[in-house]
Amino acid sequence: MTIRTRVTAVAVVAAFALAGCSSAGDDADQNATTGSSSASSAAAKADDGKVAAQYPVTVKHRQGETEIESEPQRIVVMNYSGVDYLVSLGYGDRIVGVTSAGAPPEILKGFEDKQTIGSFREPDYEAIASLEPDLIVIGGRTAGTYEQMSEIAPTIDVTVEYDDYLESNAESAEMVGAAFGVGDKAEEKGEELEKKADDYKEKISAGAPTALVIMTNGGELSTYSEESRFGMIFDLGYTPAAKLDEAGPHGDPVSFEFVADADPDYLFVVDRDSAIGRDGNTAEATLDNELINNTKAARNGNIVYLNSNDWYLVVGGLTTMSKMIDAAGSAYKG
Repeated sequence: MTIRTRVTAVAVVAAFALAGCSSAGDDADQNATTGSSSASSAAAKADDGKVAAQYPVTVKHRQGETEIESEPQRIVVMNYSGVDYLVSLGYGDRIVGVTSAGAPPEILKGFEDKQTIGSFREPDYEAIASLEPDLIVIGGRTAGTYEQMSEIAPTIDVTVEYDDYLESNAESAEMVGAAFGVGDKAEEKGEELEKKADDYKEKISAGAPTALVIMTNGGELSTYSEESRFGMIFDLGYTPAAKLDEAGPHGDPVSFEFVADADPDYLFVVDRDSAIGRDGNTAEATLDNELINNTKAARNGNIVYLNSNDWYLVVGGLTTMSKMIDAAGSAYKG
C-alpha cells in the first residue's frame, strides 16, 4: 500500500471505529484496503455542502501519525504549499495564521493580515499558541519544528520530497484532505496534475530538448539536478544539458562558462533575490553577458524566467503546482 493510499485509509479506519455500528465494522477491513476511493463512505455531507468526516481521524504524514479530535476550524500554516492545499480544497477560510518570508506568492493574497507568527526560520511560538489553533500544518523549511508545534496543537508534516516530485506533492495534498475527510478529492486533483504533466512529457520527450535549471543569487549562479527541488522540469521530458551531482538546497555553484559549455536548448531561471525580496541584480541583468547570450537558449529565445515566488517559496500545492507545470511545459516550442 502506498503512502497515498494509507493517508486516507487510516482516517477511514478511525472513523469506522468511532461509529461502532455492526455494518461499519463488517466493512472496515475492505474500506481500509481500498484507500482514498472509500473515504467518502466514512463521511457525511454537512449543512454547508462540505463533506463532514467522522472524528477522531488519524492522519499519516511525513513524521508519523497525528490524531485529530474534531474537524479543524482554526489552522496555522507554516509552509506555503500547505496554504495552497487548504485553499485549493476549500478550507482557506479557516487559516488563522501564516508564516512570512520574502515576497508573498499569489496563493497568499488575502492572507496578509494573518502573517503574524514569525518566519520559516524563526517561528513565534507564543504568537502561534495565542491563536489557539486546532491544527498546525508544517513542511519543508519548517519540518524541524514538529515537536514544538505538536505541543501546541495536532501537527502534520506535508513536506514535498523531491525524488518523486509530483507523486509526493499529491501525497501531501491527500494528508491535508484526510484531516477533513476529503482525501479522495485531493487524490483526484493530484491525478489531474499528473495527467497534465504526462501530456506535456509526451510532447516534449519526442523532441528531446536539453535543459539547464539555474538559480541566480546575488549575482552568482547555481544549477539543479533531476533529483533537486526543481527536478520536476526534467520529469516533463527535458533532458539534462549537463551531468550534475546532487546538491544542497541552493544548488551546485557554477560559472557562466559552465552554462556556455552546457549550451542548453532551454535555460530555466529562478531569481532567489526576487523571491526573498532582496534588492540587487535581477536575474535578467545577471545573465546579460556574452557567454549566456551565445547559448542556443538565448539565441532561440528560450531563456525561461520562472515565477520565483512559486518555484522557490511555495514548492508544491495544487493550484500553484498546476501553474508551475504549465510554465515549464508550455515553454517548449517543438
